[in-house]
Amino acid sequence: MPAGNGQLVSLQWQPLPGAPEAQFFPLIRKIDTISSNSYLIQTADAIILIDPGGIPEQAEQLMQVVTECRREKERPFFVILTHIHSDHFFGIQDVPAFAFAATTTLMVQESGAAALERGDERYTVADLFSLKVRPMRVGI
Repeated sequence: MPAGNGQLVSLQWQPLPGAPEAQFFPLIRKIDTISSNSYLIQTADAIILIDPGGIPEQAEQLMQVVTECRREKERPFFVILTHIHSDHFFGIQDVPAFAFAATTTLMVQESGAAALERGDERYTVADLFSLKVRPMRVGI
């Protein structure tokens, strides 16, 4: 594992096992119901964010890291949601940096994409937390 002891090191770039050209940056949270763990992966050709989380502060923190990576080299930026429960994506709704570019692509499985595009609060379980989901454009 990256830390050499089987443990991920949160908030630190580290080698991605099995992908020598890639690095990843985990944001590991104490387990809760409002936000998920998040992972950034960077290669020479792309930046990938997996599950940006449910709170704007987490999404902003991740976008600061993405912005630094893009300053070093402009690359396409992909946001992948493992699933669309609000704790995995809701934080990006209020972070302006996520709307910045045609080079940002949100990727979600088909039924989840349809739910995000219509702002479905029940499917995203946002209704359990009285959250309002704004419709989001999904690229893939």
